[in-house]
Amino acid sequence: MKIRTRLLLSLLLTAGAAFYFLGNWLRDDVKFRYFQILEDGLAETAHILAASVESESAGSAQPKVQALQKIITSVLSRRVNAEIFGIKKQQISLRIYATDATGKVIYDSAGFGLGRDYSKWNDVYLTLKGHYGARSSRDDQRYPDVSIKYIAAPIRSNGRIVGVVTAAKPAVTLEQVIASTKDKIAWTLLIVFTAFVITGVLVTYLITRPLDLLIGYVKRLRSGTKEALPRLGKSEIGVLGREFELMRAELDGRKYIESFVQMLTHEFKSPVAGILGASEILEGDLSAQDRHKFLGNITREAKRIQTITETLLQIATLENTRALPKPEVVDLSELLEQLSEDFAQLCAQKSISLDVKAGKNMRLTGNYFFLYQALANLLQNALDFSPQKGTIEITVRHEAQQISIAIGDRGAGIPEFAREKIFDKFYSLERPDTQRKSTGLGLAFVRLVVELHGGNITVAPREGIGTTVVVSMPVKISG
Repeated sequence: MKIRTRLLLSLLLTAGAAFYFLGNWLRDDVKFRYFQILEDGLAETAHILAASVESESAGSAQPKVQALQKIITSVLSRRVNAEIFGIKKQQISLRIYATDATGKVIYDSAGFGLGRDYSKWNDVYLTLKGHYGARSSRDDQRYPDVSIKYIAAPIRSNGRIVGVVTAAKPAVTLEQVIASTKDKIAWTLLIVFTAFVITGVLVTYLITRPLDLLIGYVKRLRSGTKEALPRLGKSEIGVLGREFELMRAELDGRKYIESFVQMLTHEFKSPVAGILGASEILEGDLSAQDRHKFLGNITREAKRIQTITETLLQIATLENTRALPKPEVVDLSELLEQLSEDFAQLCAQKSISLDVKAGKNMRLTGNYFFLYQALANLLQNALDFSPQKGTIEITVRHEAQQISIAIGDRGAGIPEFAREKIFDKFYSLERPDTQRKSTGLGLAFVRLVVELHGGNITVAPREGIGTTVVVSMPVKISG
């Protein structure tokens, strides 16, 4: 299982559990707050009514509840037409009862408690003892499944507690409050949970994205693709990536030096042997014509060594370059015009016609020197393999954000056995005119230049009827 999946599942499970407990806590908190407010209101109501009874019973050892009964009867007969926070209320659900000093009920607005002994109920018992009296019970016949909150207040006469007034209210409204807020709480939690999940996905992506980039970079390196280390930020993964890049560069450097020395040794064997052989022959007694011939051989092989060295240095520079040096806007029409002028004499020597088709606005971001060298290599190859009085076509096309340059000749084409090797260093085919091979570095150099420009190169060989090389590059180099 991927790290991203593990992180996301952990976040979802944690968030799910957290919001589940949060929902339960909110429900319980709503219930607690409701009872808190309910109890506060009942306490005030009980004390107001107790004060009313005290006023009527002044100096008497027995509470007088006639006035209380009259007031409560009038209150309970009222029709209420109210809407409180979305909950409709049409009647008063208070229950009021009063007891004497022994706890016997002397008045009950509900009627069924009259004459009963409530001295053992906490609201009455504690209040008669001079404490705060309250209880919750399911003893109201009218609300058998609902908890009733009872709050009592003492009735005093001559400094003594002579009775109790209790105000009670069923928690019917609580169920309505919970029902009305249930959907709101659910939707709120759902929105918050969704936002949390989206944030979690984003955070997980931001955490694991650098790791994915690093893994992709390593895989592409293994496949032989050359590219710069992606931006990994300043996190631990970024540090790991940069350390890995330094290690890779050191290993590549050692491997490259070893490979470079082997290539030089291999390629210098032939020209050095030719120079040594010609030098030994020149030590003998030769005619002027033969001496001139062998001196020419020495010069040719020395130039070959020079060409190999210079091209290898260029390739080494490109292979160790991660980004294109000195990018600028290059007008391909002007570049090809200059190239045509420079190759005019060589084309004339073989009576070859150079047909260049490039429209206007054929511009891209690149390095003029490298592009010129690469296209010159391709044109030289086409010239080497073209027959006398042949034609070389150079066609430039601009499609979307890509520019393609096709260079085609009418030569013998590339044999099938050589098609997968033509971009390898030092691989070369014999030229039809001279039966000699080139350094075998030209196409390797061209491919590196094209890749540095973010493009690709393809060869469409048609054995017997010529070869077309197509270079495709973006107008603007990304990154």
